[in-house]
Amino acid sequence: MGFYFIVFWILSLIMIVTCLIFLIIGITYKNYKKIFIGITAMALGILFYYLPYYIVMNDMINLLKNLR
Repeated sequence: MGFYFIVFWILSLIMIVTCLIFLIIGITYKNYKKIFIGITAMALGILFYYLPYYIVMNDMINLLKNLR
């Protein structure tokens, strides 16, 4: 399970750095395509950050359902 956390945190970090770079470039040069890419990268970064928690919680819920 720790493997999921490490991989997805690295992906999240990459997406957040990409977000910052594209947002700075997009806002500086008023390039709306780069702003859109930056916002999309931010959304993916947030998704990658919380995805392992969702996987763990889903496994726990399924385990508790099977105990009944």
